[in-house]
Amino acid sequence: DLAGAANAFDVAAFKAQQLGSTGDAVDAYSFGAYLAWRRGDQAGAERRLRQAASLVDPHTEAAAALRLLALRCRVEIPPSAGPTSTDPAIATLIHAREAWTRGDTETSSRLLDQSRSEGIETTWFAEEATLLAKDLGGPARKFKADPPYPVRLRFIAVWELGR
Repeated sequence: DLAGAANAFDVAAFKAQQLGSTGDAVDAYSFGAYLAWRRGDQAGAERRLRQAASLVDPHTEAAAALRLLALRCRVEIPPSAGPTSTDPAIATLIHAREAWTRGDTETSSRLLDQSRSEGIETTWFAEEATLLAKDLGGPARKFKADPPYPVRLRFIAVWELGR
């Protein structure tokens, strides 16, 4: 029941905001947006991603993760949730996903390779890089079991890769 789950995430996001737990609200809105997108509800995905973007600190990995999710869902979110990471590999990966969104697969592939040379595979964004490679027609890489990461949005990528 993806629709029911998306609605439950909306309730969770609202309650998290009431309690002042912004990070949990961003995660709940993002998970709800992903579920809406999977159901083909583009407007629902956009609404939730915009709500998440209004709450996220743009200077965090969570902002970069949100930007990548929004691009994958083909939703434009405000610039405040854009790439602000000081990690060049993450910024390059975001630019690669932006090129993919525009339909420029040649640039996307080149930037994906660049992000790999910059060390994206040593970050939790390696799963996002693999998702992009898969979207570009490449094989999906299997990952070993790994420790928990501070950004829960990565679990969408993990689920997408079918771990």
